[in-house]
Amino acid sequence: MKKERFEERRFNRKLMVMISVVIFLLVFSLAVVHFNLSIRDSRRMARNYLGAITTGVKETVDAWLQEKFNTVRLMATSPTLRHFLTHNPAEASYRLRQIFKAGPGYEAVFLADAEGVIRADSHPGDQKVLVDLKTRPYWDRFAAGNYELLLSSQIERSPITGHLVVVIIQGIRNQENRLLGFLGTSIDWERFTEKFLVPVTFGKTGYVAVTDQKGRNIGHPDKSLQLQDLSGETFMQRLIHEKNGFQRYRFRGDMKVMAFRQSAVSGWILNASVNESELIQGAVYTRNLVLVLGAILLVLLLLVVGYLDVFRLTRARDELHRSQQRFQLIFHRGNDGIFVHGMDRQGTPGVFSQANRNFLTLMQMNRRQMIGASAGRVIGDRIGEDYSALLRDVLLQKYRLVETTIQLPGGNCSHVEFRLFLVESRRELAVMGFVRDISLRIRSRQELHRSRDELDRKVRERTLELQSAHSRLQKQFAAMQKMAQALRDSEAKYRSLVERASDGILLVEDGRIVFANERIGEMLKTPPVDLVGRELADIVSRDELDVVMGHYKRRLQGLQTKSIYETRLRANSQEDLAVELNAGLIEYDGKPVDFIFVRDITQRKQTEALERRHHEQLIQADKLAALGTLVSGVAHEINNPNNAILLNLPVLAEAWRDAQPIFEAYRERFGEFQIAGMPYTRLRDFLGTILDDMADGARRIKAIVEDLKDFARPDGGVFRDELDVNGVVRSAVKLVSNQIMKATDQFEIHYAEDLPAIRGNFRRLEQVVVNLLQNACHALKDRKRGIRVYTRNHLPSGMVVIEVADEGVGIPEENMNQIMNPFFTTKRDRGGTGLGLSVSLSLVKEHGGDLRFESEPGMGTRAMILIPAPRATKGDAP
Repeated sequence: MKKERFEERRFNRKLMVMISVVIFLLVFSLAVVHFNLSIRDSRRMARNYLGAITTGVKETVDAWLQEKFNTVRLMATSPTLRHFLTHNPAEASYRLRQIFKAGPGYEAVFLADAEGVIRADSHPGDQKVLVDLKTRPYWDRFAAGNYELLLSSQIERSPITGHLVVVIIQGIRNQENRLLGFLGTSIDWERFTEKFLVPVTFGKTGYVAVTDQKGRNIGHPDKSLQLQDLSGETFMQRLIHEKNGFQRYRFRGDMKVMAFRQSAVSGWILNASVNESELIQGAVYTRNLVLVLGAILLVLLLLVVGYLDVFRLTRARDELHRSQQRFQLIFHRGNDGIFVHGMDRQGTPGVFSQANRNFLTLMQMNRRQMIGASAGRVIGDRIGEDYSALLRDVLLQKYRLVETTIQLPGGNCSHVEFRLFLVESRRELAVMGFVRDISLRIRSRQELHRSRDELDRKVRERTLELQSAHSRLQKQFAAMQKMAQALRDSEAKYRSLVERASDGILLVEDGRIVFANERIGEMLKTPPVDLVGRELADIVSRDELDVVMGHYKRRLQGLQTKSIYETRLRANSQEDLAVELNAGLIEYDGKPVDFIFVRDITQRKQTEALERRHHEQLIQADKLAALGTLVSGVAHEINNPNNAILLNLPVLAEAWRDAQPIFEAYRERFGEFQIAGMPYTRLRDFLGTILDDMADGARRIKAIVEDLKDFARPDGGVFRDELDVNGVVRSAVKLVSNQIMKATDQFEIHYAEDLPAIRGNFRRLEQVVVNLLQNACHALKDRKRGIRVYTRNHLPSGMVVIEVADEGVGIPEENMNQIMNPFFTTKRDRGGTGLGLSVSLSLVKEHGGDLRFESEPGMGTRAMILIPAPRATKGDAP
């Protein structure tokens, strides 16, 4: 028998050794697989990481170059540099040095003429190096691109500083797009790389470099590789060919990985490299660590196999000893009586095997009497329950709790609580019981029942009293309900009258609104509930505040004051509302309050304003009629003396020509003499011109007078004439030429060629153009702002367009819909009648056209007259 157990133990140990070896081999295999996977993951992570770095560096370089592009493009459009280039290039050096100082990173800023020769640069004093740009390698590509912005992707060394520089150049053109010269900057490439590329490192061997498309290093942390041609290297050939990608390569004995991206702006290829050994260092360390841990684990498993039985038996023995100690401590020192007795499978109690001191005291027995005694006799005969039935329940439920009484040997009874637990083993069954004296708990429970019964009796008595009081209160409440209903009916009638009133009603106490009806809420565009609690002064217009509050205070003081007067209230939309107030004092809740009726008189005010406007319109119409008559009379009066001037000037000129031989003979005989305080020879040279100017001026006066007479002369409204639109505009401009010269120095007219003739009335159309020109003159703030007049033919619509655009104050948005209403004007204080645009619109409508306006406040206004050409006015036109 002992030999079989020994063989079994040897077999188990052999199995454990085999399992340990298998586990070690498995760990070793996992370490190798993990090492290979880690290398693959490291390379993939390197691809992503280096790709992200090169992308970020590429975007940095592109953003840096784009910033330099924008700066050069902006400087090339500078009027100051154009001025220097066309007038005095030598003075541009100071300006270029300012640009050089303001933009860190420049190696030089230069200005060249249209021949490509540098005329000014930012180098101080004698450091100027005049260079012919046509000799530079980038010139042919620059010229082929029409001298637009160009980056010389070939890094050069500066002849001044010896630093590596990159050149950005831009052609400078005038407003006619004629080439004036060139602006260029040479940027210190070494400073940029040392600031933004060299500091970019990762790990111990990672760095960023820049390569041009010829395979030269133009930016590298290793200065020995700067500008070195590596195009013969295999990895550089792949980099130049692919331009974007990832590769593994060997350089100077080290295996490296590289991600590279090409710049879209410069064409340079930016790359990030790192030694592969640094990437897989963690994987090698992990592999070695796993192998060492696997070996240690193997040794530990072998030790466990050898000593497992000894450790297990010792630990089990110690645990058993500790469990026994804990059980004895709980069993003998617990507050409850504890016992253990046997039991068969039918629930018949056996004999006691254990009993603590508390149980022995409760049963008034000693240990010798208890141990071995029958539990059915000791317990079953003394408790008021069937102990065998309780044990059968324990067999089924494993646990039983019961409260009962126990008969003590002296004849007394005690209330106890039995808790019975089933203890099962392979050979026998037993019951462990806990007995606790609960006599105090029972007495407390009985006392609680008595207190509860007494409380129930008092609650019933109090309930009867409350029911009686409730009956009395119901009768009183019914009477109060009748009174409240009568009060509500009265209040409903009053409120109905107040709420349905056509006027607003306010109650004001101590300057604060305590009531507001629905009508006042509608008038002020504020819910009445929001008005209650506000100060009266909050809803009164600021201009009328002193008047309204003055009347209110005098009423409170009992002084004589107006009770009905007009004022303005401020609505929620911040607009003033014209109202009529009717106020008086009443008693409200035992206090004097101001009862105010508010009537909206906005409609009445608008009617009165409309009547005043109509009256003013009649006055203006009379003035305009009188002005037409006056213009005709004044024109006639001016024409008479002007005709005398025109008739006499030719006579005076002929007399001067006839007298010249006499004056010449006199001068030859007596020498130089004076006429009208002027030497004769000087007068001889200028008098003919003076007479011609006088004749021209008189003819202009006659033309202006005739135009005024034609403008003021009423016509028959004939629209059958074939009109030259350009002629209409010329005539209108001539009429208001004096106003235009006073208003602006920037007046332009652009006449379209081959305009079709339109059918209409010359003078009426001329009147519209005159009105628009006068409005444009009035809109200008100063003489620097201009007026432009255009005529053109809009073929898609078949319309001839006359456009008058100004750079004036513009038309506010709120006035755009009213500007063509009769008598609407913003210049009434300067004599405006408000009829110009209204009349102009009606005249354009008579021609079958339209008058349109576009305006932006502060920027100016554009007015367009659209007149249909003859083909668009036929009967079959859409």
